[in-house]
Amino acid sequence: PSAVSGETVQVPVLMYHDVSYLGRGYSKTPEIFEQQMRELKDAGFHTVFFSQVIDYVEHGTPLPEKPIVITFDDGYRSNYDIAYPILQQTGMKAVIAVVAHNMAAEDTGDPLRGHLLWSEMREMVQSGWVEIGSHTCNLHNPQYGGSSAPDGIDGVMRRRGESQSAYRPRVGGDLAASMK
Repeated sequence: PSAVSGETVQVPVLMYHDVSYLGRGYSKTPEIFEQQMRELKDAGFHTVFFSQVIDYVEHGTPLPEKPIVITFDDGYRSNYDIAYPILQQTGMKAVIAVVAHNMAAEDTGDPLRGHLLWSEMREMVQSGWVEIGSHTCNLHNPQYGGSSAPDGIDGVMRRRGESQSAYRPRVGGDLAASMK
């Protein structure tokens, strides 16, 4: 609901991770992703950024009819190489929530590079088709063994026995580092 008008608008959020030719797990093939974007557009949906949703809630800034947010988690390279051109071709926007620690400053030529470069993110943002968001800086699983770890922690989850007063600065500090 808008803080200004009191009107309620439903804004669905679709979350993707990877767009690849393997198309398994959290991944979609380029063909399926493109088909889904075209079907959403044909159904009259208009993609918006989270910043637009926040402006709507806080200031009553209008949203288009049938708003929808398309998101990508983690900042995989395929978001730039495959998804970004499809977004441009279909006229759809997306928000990419990156794990800042995984982003690379420069291209080393590694064909197996898995995550975005800072320059690729800047290009996508400057194009107007992509908004970059914070996923985490370095709390996304590896140092805790992910959700399959014995204590079940998954990144920003509270550790077993962790107090709220310890949890807040641990996660808050990581998120602040991510946004920086």
